Amino acid sequence: MAKVGRPSKYDVKYCQQLIDHMAQGFSFESFGAVINVDESTLFNWIQDYPEFFQSKKEAFTKSRLFWEAIGIDQAKLGVGNSTSFVFNMKNRFPKEWRDKQDLTLGGDSENPIITKIVREIVHK
Repeated sequence: MAKVGRPSKYDVKYCQQLIDHMAQGFSFESFGAVINVDESTLFNWIQDYPEFFQSKKEAFTKSRLFWEAIGIDQAKLGVGNSTSFVFNMKNRFPKEWRDKQDLTLGGDSENPIITKIVREIVHK
């Protein structure tokens, strides 16, 4: 059954444009402003067009490279704000950059005791 409604604004050229956009450090959602569509349209295209979904995955990899290079440059030069950088990375790449909490339990099953909490940034 064919879709009813307005024809999609989708164009296969958006795949490479998205990759190029995010390779400059921009977000996926901001790409909508470049091509004049709402971010919900971008998310619909991910489901409707497999090539756009693949381009989004590649674009995120390029974006991560962009931001990690900035972090390396900041560390080498001793400039920038490391807290701001980590906050940025944790929000852009939450699967790879997150706080990890390990609990060490003591006692027994009736009376467990938390003896240690370790918090660290995990980057895969």
